[in-house]
Amino acid sequence: MTTGIKSIDKLIASYGLTTHAGKDAFQSVIRLRGGDAKARTLKLPWCMYQKVMQKPVSSALTYYQYFLPHRQHRLASFLVDEKGNIVEQVYYLRDGRGVKACKKLQVMLQTMCKAQLLAA
Repeated sequence: MTTGIKSIDKLIASYGLTTHAGKDAFQSVIRLRGGDAKARTLKLPWCMYQKVMQKPVSSALTYYQYFLPHRQHRLASFLVDEKGNIVEQVYYLRDGRGVKACKKLQVMLQTMCKAQLLAA
């Protein structure tokens, strides 16, 4: 699946999409627990910070953040629960093409998260 923006498609082809904790030039994946104090230092969007703090300590969340390294700009952020559902998303691109690309990225991420759950 392509996003419709060549630079984002090249980043996906180069780095791929991962569900494992880690960081590269295109993406950052961080595991969190409900109420995790680490959320204060991550510069999460306010809506995501609120969701993390409202969740019980027993719940697991994963924070995905995607970047445009050539522009030194954030692309999108997603907060995913342990069932693979996207709890909250933030798109940083405001134009129509950018929003469409972020929505396609969201579909790819959700498909990967659901597939990982089925494999486990």
